[in-house]
Amino acid sequence: MINHGTLAANQLCKGAPWIIRISDIENGTVQREADARRSRRPSPHDPHQNVLDL
Repeated sequence: MINHGTLAANQLCKGAPWIIRISDIENGTVQREADARRSRRPSPHDPHQNVLDL
């Protein structure tokens, strides 16, 4: 989503971790895009695997 411009993020230098503000993650457009991407992903077959809701 960062590469597509949906999620705003900054890097201090190339190769550094992305810095993402919580307010950007809570943005409605970002939430809808994340939900759409999760729905396209096959569900895991491991019943012990937890889902991280953003």
